[in-house]
Amino acid sequence: MLAAQAAGAVVGGMVMIRFRPRRMLLAASLSVAPTAALLFALAVPLVVPLIAVAAFAAGGCIEVFEVNWLTAMQQEVPPDRLSRVSSYDALGSWGLAPVGMVAAGPLAAAFGTPVVLVAGGVLVVTLSGAVLCGPQVRGLCRRTGSAPLSPKAT
Repeated sequence: MLAAQAAGAVVGGMVMIRFRPRRMLLAASLSVAPTAALLFALAVPLVVPLIAVAAFAAGGCIEVFEVNWLTAMQQEVPPDRLSRVSSYDALGSWGLAPVGMVAAGPLAAAFGTPVVLVAGGVLVVTLSGAVLCGPQVRGLCRRTGSAPLSPKAT
């Protein structure tokens, strides 16, 4: 499953070489919700080839998110602050992941693995939709040209 997800990420990265959405955060946010399909596929559970397809798709969607998110950060965060903002972003993204993993075991023992997987999928879809409610997310457009944002612009 991890190999299928990684292969999907490679394909997603290749797609992003060509596809440059004008609204980067909108594209990034829309690509998150479909990753819940992997959780739902594991909850049913589907046969292994179908779970692998869901993992492949999730990997591609995650890569689309990452490319657009990182591009938006580089565009919107002044260069002298990008390192610090990226560090906080990484802390939230990678540092809190173990908290969810620690909670998943006891929750699965208490409510059952399928229930926790479905709840996780519903949470992914719901929070992805909530993010889209922000006009800043929907409206942020890619800048043309290569001039970096000046530190005085903030």
